[in-house]
Amino acid sequence: MVSPEWVEKAGNLHDPDNPHNRQLFDQAKAWAESWGGKGSVIATRLDLDEKGGAVVDVLISPVRESRGKPVISTNKALGELKEATGERNEYAALQTSWADWCRETLDSEIVRGTRKELTQRQHLSPETYGAVMDKAREAVQRPAESLREALQAVDLSWDDTDLLRDYLLLRGEISRHKEDPRGYEPPDGDVNQDEIELSAADQGSPWPLIEGFRKGAQQVIDAAYRFGLGFSELKRPDGHEAGRSWFPALSDRLHLGAVISKCGSFCAHAEALVKNLRFSNPAQHLNPDRLWPEEASELVERYNRHLGIDFPQHDQALHQDERVEDDRDVSTERHSRDDGLDWGL
Repeated sequence: MVSPEWVEKAGNLHDPDNPHNRQLFDQAKAWAESWGGKGSVIATRLDLDEKGGAVVDVLISPVRESRGKPVISTNKALGELKEATGERNEYAALQTSWADWCRETLDSEIVRGTRKELTQRQHLSPETYGAVMDKAREAVQRPAESLREALQAVDLSWDDTDLLRDYLLLRGEISRHKEDPRGYEPPDGDVNQDEIELSAADQGSPWPLIEGFRKGAQQVIDAAYRFGLGFSELKRPDGHEAGRSWFPALSDRLHLGAVISKCGSFCAHAEALVKNLRFSNPAQHLNPDRLWPEEASELVERYNRHLGIDFPQHDQALHQDERVEDDRDVSTERHSRDDGLDWGL
């Protein structure tokens, strides 16, 4: 399974000739045989019904040796996959392995789904899932109220306007991070790195340069504090819950946590850069992880891990107690696909 949006980049979600559907179908089989063994896939089916999409059903019979004889053993194959990925259970191993395969063969931008410990999602029956999706489609079809009209109709105090400005700043950074999580950079300050390097010989106070360089990042951090998203809150084991009242969607909170941690890391590196330019001896150089906000790089790694950004899910985490369970149970999440198109092998 991949997100339907990826399939729709190349055409209609339900079109069997959509090249992304073709690629998904072929790679699902190739992936299954990569850990199940050549010839272990006995049937493959792509869901193309009017409600489903971007889902491939694979029937696999992996053969392993037992007491010198070949036997069909799904347990052994999944156990091997679990060991290879470093996951704690077979379902998590399947999700991690599939996500890695998709990045290598389909699209480097594809990331693993958010894990169950973060989402706290409960699996739905096919009937309940269908009813929820029907209601969601109805809601999307209703005309949305214009934000501009809503703002024009309300009388905002100075404090309200100030709060709204900070809220919109954070919403904008969430959107920027979602668009390019790997390439995200904090907002620009009043001073750039070239200007700092030209001023390296200045023996005055370094703080005007530091503050000018990291001004944009500092504004994001200051705004986040107003909504209960300080570094002390984000560093807690349940830091992804901080700011829920203002940012109810888990995806938004995870991306915002990544934004704040990256802005914090930038602030620490900005201070180190300016101050280190004044020392010719590398032994005197400051370590950014020891500058405010201390150890921000660890927080960056945590949120990269949560979002599946440049951090393999099966690597050992810096925070061992944060390893989480898989967020999808492949045996219970599937819904009815009786009307789909079969591509038999």
